[in-house]
Amino acid sequence: MGRRLTEKSAVERAFRDPAGAVRVLVATSTVAAGVNTPASNVVIGETEFVGGEKRPYTVAEYRNMAGRAGRLGLVEEGKSILIADNGIDRENLFQKYVQGTPEQIKSSFDGRSIDTRIIRLLAQVQSVTITEAVAFLANTYGGYLAACADAGWQGRTQNYLSPTDWQNASKRALGERRR
Repeated sequence: MGRRLTEKSAVERAFRDPAGAVRVLVATSTVAAGVNTPASNVVIGETEFVGGEKRPYTVAEYRNMAGRAGRLGLVEEGKSILIADNGIDRENLFQKYVQGTPEQIKSSFDGRSIDTRIIRLLAQVQSVTITEAVAFLANTYGGYLAACADAGWQGRTQNYLSPTDWQNASKRALGERRR
């Protein structure tokens, strides 16, 4: 995981640098959603995920990718270009993605069952304290919803993660990372 993040950061830095060697980025829809750099232009040539899932982009997914064009304080303006096969497709895509209303977001986070989230967090980092893990969870959309529904959620979560449980979870996560 660490090497991929280092490589990703190096590519993003080179792309942001006006004198850098990287002038064009080409990415899958999954990678494009995670690229943390503004671009002058974003070209979206497909409007569906291909492969196993094979489903159209949601309005929110399209806007996330299109939103890479320009970034307040970094790039004055950006252009998002959505490729259509013909005039009818162009009108339909414009109505659906540009004029459409984003879907309501839903969190997959369950504040009553955090074990899997903790294991995933631990599998991605070398070390993290209980307090840092709870703060991380609290700063997710799901953590926000859990705290809104139950003001004592964060404190109970902190208490739930006893040092013994935390050590066991850490060992399991490290074991999974080594496989």
